[in-house]
Amino acid sequence: MENKRKYVATEDSLDFSETVANALGIPFDKNQTKANAYKLYDLYYKDISLVLPEETRDCRFDNFASGNFVAFADQRKTYRTLISINSGQCFFWTQNILACVRTFHVLAEEEAHQNAIIFKENLETFKNPLSHETIRKKMKPFIMKYVEILPIANLLTMCMFGFILCHELAHHNLGHLYEIPHKQQELDADTQGFQYLKRVSHQFEQLEFLKIPPNMLGAP
Repeated sequence: MENKRKYVATEDSLDFSETVANALGIPFDKNQTKANAYKLYDLYYKDISLVLPEETRDCRFDNFASGNFVAFADQRKTYRTLISINSGQCFFWTQNILACVRTFHVLAEEEAHQNAIIFKENLETFKNPLSHETIRKKMKPFIMKYVEILPIANLLTMCMFGFILCHELAHHNLGHLYEIPHKQQELDADTQGFQYLKRVSHQFEQLEFLKIPPNMLGAP
């Protein structure tokens, strides 16, 4: 697990991120970005725990960063409730960039076709999560041509991930971990999780990483 975590931020991805930041006029610290990428989900959860101290008091968070696409809550006899999340941010980020490009720009036929192909290929990452490396290379021309939509796509992605974490936390606090799983549990966790997310969003200016403004709350 630890070896895979070390490759969350590659030198190539950091160099490209710096290029994007320069294009947007955003300050970029490569070392800090690399350190944050290593523990990004942990930093998101830390912000949630600051807003929801009582709700997260009996939970611990584990970021596997193993390349699989899964999030779950579990109850173990030996320690507190476990909320775990694996890779998936690349999937949401790619989908949101492609969707934003189609939303804010009228594309030529060939470019629209290429957008749709990458969108479909990105769906395949559910079966093959490591394929996002290939997709990331295909995304570079779209990113640089439509770099101005990245802040919106990033906020949408952050909001979606914040919601996933709040959803799993809701499973714990609603007592679902002691019951036989059923569909209504998921709907109830969505409802409660969204209430948690709204509370996090209302304090976004005081948080360090999970900065979700209220106008992004439609993302989940």
